[in-house]
This record gives sequence, C-alpha cells and structure tokens, in this order.
Amino acid sequence: MKLYVFNISNLTDMSAENLIDATRRKRMERYQNIDDRKRCLAAGLMLRKALGSDCEKIKETSEGKPFLPDGPSFNLSHSGDYVILGVSEHEVGVDIEQVRTYDERVAQRCFTEDELKWLKEQDNPDAFFKLWTAKEAIVKADGRGFGISPHSFSVLPGEGSEHIIDGKSWHLIWQQLNGYVICTACECQENIEIIFEDDLYG
Repeated sequence: MKLYVFNISNLTDMSAENLIDATRRKRMERYQNIDDRKRCLAAGLMLRKALGSDCEKIKETSEGKPFLPDGPSFNLSHSGDYVILGVSEHEVGVDIEQVRTYDERVAQRCFTEDELKWLKEQDNPDAFFKLWTAKEAIVKADGRGFGISPHSFSVLPGEGSEHIIDGKSWHLIWQQLNGYVICTACECQENIEIIFEDDLYG
C-alpha cells in the first residue's frame, strides 16, 4: 500500500485547479473557506499524481464510495493541515485526525463498552483518536460508511491488527504525525510505503 501525505501549507498556487477534473473543481468552488478549498484541490492533485489519467474515470457506488472500475482501490482523508491518500490493490480505507480535546458524549455514542473501558485506562490524549480513526477507516474501506453501526464492531488496539466485521477481516495500522493520528484499514496485511508529497504540480 502507498500512503501519500501532503501538507496544504505547501499549496500556494490555487490556479492549479485547472489541473483537476471538472467534478472536483465544482466541489472546490462551493467552499468559501480557503483551507477547505486547499484540501479539496490537494485531494484532486494527489489523485491525479497517484492515479494518472485514470482519475478521470472515478465513479461512485450507490453508497457514495469513490472507486475505479478497473484500477486500484483508493481512499482520501483530511484533517487540519494534512490530506492523505491511500492506494492499494486491495480494498482500503484511511483516516487522519488532529489530536485535540474530544467530547465524551461522542465516545459514548460511538464506542463499545470494551473500547470505553480501554479509553478510560489510557493516560494518553491520542487514545480517543486511535479508536476514532480505526472506526472511520474500516467503514470507509467497507464502503457503507456509518451505515454500519460503530457499536457493532470493536477496534481495540491491543487485540492485534486483524479485526473481523460482518465476517470480513480488516488489518489496521496506526501512524502518528506531528500531532495527528492516522489509521489505515486494508483487507490484506500489507506493508505501507509513506510518501510525503512536497510538490503536487508535477
């Protein structure tokens, strides 16, 4: 699996929107906030760089998951300054979250009893986001999003990398990056090649 990582502070030329496909360009134009526009543009440029001209063939499932009919699996996520793109020959989901204060009510709504117990035992501000990014990565890889109840499966880090949801195995790998937590979920156990992109124009 390749995991592309880009910091939007490196995106200074907004005229690069001419390099992305029309659908994403329209999506980008709907954003008023400059950082939201940068994240959308960066995502389009990353897809273009990683997938080449195939990025123009991207379609969506009925649940809204983007895919390439004859290409690799891919998934995007963004938070704060970073946009990430995971690309694999196997189904993949990725999520990145900036570590910050979280709402206990969100944990109660989304985590299982075992996860809540684990979270309480941790003396680590990253713990909530390890669970959250894993949940997000799995439901994105699966393609149903939160059509899957977050209470219906567990992503306890101490249980190993393999997690079985609805009879399907997902392998989780967590990374930490400058105050952010990243999780990748893949249906096969893969090594991850992390590619820090400095220039998306080439």
